[in-house]
Amino acid sequence: MITRSARAGDAQRLLDFWQVEVMPCDFVETDAELTDMTVAQLAPQLTAMAASPNNLLLLALAGTEIIGYLRIAAGANPATAHVGELGLLVAQAERHIGLGSALMATALDWVSEQSTLKRVQLFVQTRNLPAQKLYQKFGFILEGRLPASYRSVSGDLLETLLMAQLFNTSIS
Repeated sequence: MITRSARAGDAQRLLDFWQVEVMPCDFVETDAELTDMTVAQLAPQLTAMAASPNNLLLLALAGTEIIGYLRIAAGANPATAHVGELGLLVAQAERHIGLGSALMATALDWVSEQSTLKRVQLFVQTRNLPAQKLYQKFGFILEGRLPASYRSVSGDLLETLLMAQLFNTSIS
């Protein structure tokens, strides 16, 4: 298994991974537009992301197969461009063997050493204890509880947690 930044040539495999692993997963929020995205639309976005100082898409690969990914997304607004939102998903068959840790370690090294980010935050469902433990292991702290902030596939309203970590910054 290797981890590396996504490239334009990964677009089809990434779309396939989203369809098989991300879209059916009830632990992550997905963008409806991903279901209709084409390789021609995604490939240039991957190229732009690879050159961005505040956006990252890491892939975990077994050979050429994508078995996990981690995304840190930040906007262009100067007031908030230093804040990235982290999302992580490992293929169901590949969970609990260290892929999430490998992706987190690589991503947080990038944040510390190469990015312009000063804060990385994430939202995790209270029922997803393995993910909470992973994020705590990498220094994320609980900042808040958000009752009824996520609707599950079955229609239940679930609580999510806001967790975050600051990097190379002082607060004034």
